[in-house]
Amino acid sequence: MTFISIRHIWLFLLLLSPVLSFSQFGKFKTKQDSKNRYKLIDTTRNKVLFSKCVYIKPILDNFENTNQQYIRFILLKKGKKITVFDGIKCEIVTSIECDSLTFSEVDDSRFKVTIKSETPKNVIQGTVHNKRKELNFLLNVATAEIKGYYSPLVYICYNKNRDLLIYKISSLGILMDENFKPIYSLEYLIEYDDGSFSGKGLKEKLYGVIDAEGKVKIPFIYQNLNRINNTFFSALDNYNHAGIINLDNQIIIPFEYDCFDKGYINCNQICKPVTDSIFMLKKNGKTIVIDANNQIIIPVDAYKDMSVITEYFLRVKCKNNLLGVFDLKKQREIFPCVYENIEMLDDFLIAYKNTRMGVLNLYSGEIRIPFNYESSYNYFQKNDTIYLILEREGKKGVMTIDGFEKIPFIFDDISYENPFLLIKQKGLYGVVSTTTFKEILPCKYSKINTHNLRVEKIEGTGIKKGIFNNEGLILWDD
Repeated sequence: MTFISIRHIWLFLLLLSPVLSFSQFGKFKTKQDSKNRYKLIDTTRNKVLFSKCVYIKPILDNFENTNQQYIRFILLKKGKKITVFDGIKCEIVTSIECDSLTFSEVDDSRFKVTIKSETPKNVIQGTVHNKRKELNFLLNVATAEIKGYYSPLVYICYNKNRDLLIYKISSLGILMDENFKPIYSLEYLIEYDDGSFSGKGLKEKLYGVIDAEGKVKIPFIYQNLNRINNTFFSALDNYNHAGIINLDNQIIIPFEYDCFDKGYINCNQICKPVTDSIFMLKKNGKTIVIDANNQIIIPVDAYKDMSVITEYFLRVKCKNNLLGVFDLKKQREIFPCVYENIEMLDDFLIAYKNTRMGVLNLYSGEIRIPFNYESSYNYFQKNDTIYLILEREGKKGVMTIDGFEKIPFIFDDISYENPFLLIKQKGLYGVVSTTTFKEILPCKYSKINTHNLRVEKIEGTGIKKGIFNNEGLILWDD
């Protein structure tokens, strides 16, 4: 009761005292007059700085990662104008005619890289709200300098180290420091994991790299430039010749190739390496495989065609138009060019030889399933094991992808219907568990619906129907 009484007394006094001070801003305070208007008073000089304001308030938002000096600024609305007042310099930063003004923290890098720095941001973004349009501007809370005004279509964020700002306007990116000094303008700007940037210099119309501190790391002298990994860039020189350079602009593979190999947008656009240090390039229409030491692994004319299966393994086509597999670590063919086609499935290769199908283990170089099976197959996966439904001499069975038989080749048909295998023999159906690979129901039923667990059986001139469980027990309908 005592608390309630005091609270009511305080509210009563507040209503009776229209000039009662209700807020403090350091050495400034606000007072409200009888007409609900506010004035800002400098208490050190007992001087009224602003009067007849609709409101006087601090900048409010979530500024968890921003320099605490944002609290130095006071927002005052008078008439149609909102004024940003610097409480340290005792100066007006800006006055804007608008309906309302809000502030927000500038985003961290939009490129989804890990932010390395915990340094508080010095810049916040103001948004001017009007009925017809909005405009943004930037405010450095440490210096009280502003940068504006720009459309909401312009995206602003910090770099990874939180010491540079990135102005993003369509395909154009502008790097500037927190004092709004432009550092570099780049088209197609990309920020990398180490905080560096690449793009097409707006002035040079050529490609280069800016480091995390905003300095030129790779000069803007290339017709095209794409980062391959943390060590290398693929590049095109002034003559559109392709080569590889490192982060220090040292030439790793000379600019004497026509283009990077096919399959990466256009031939001369982006180099997708075979591995972190092995590349495929073309010269006079022929492909060569070369490493970062400029050592040739597969010379031109060795094969009619080459393509990447997975890291360190190439599918190669020989002059007989058949396919084989080349191991880049062993630097030799591990499977000769005797196959009509080769498909990757997990760590294995589904291969076709003389129109028959078999399975090769890519990493051991072994034939795991011999070429005794029809070319069509289905597969399913349980507990990290791949199972193949294969056909041999007109009968179907199931094998693991590494060659172990799970269901003998005695059935006319097998289909995977999770969690069962529906088997068919002599026109009748049964069910096998994909957990134990044992028969749950033998092949003596005219119809089985594994989804609804329904089963039908012909008895005499009628059809007997029932429902079965995972153990194969059938409850027949009445």
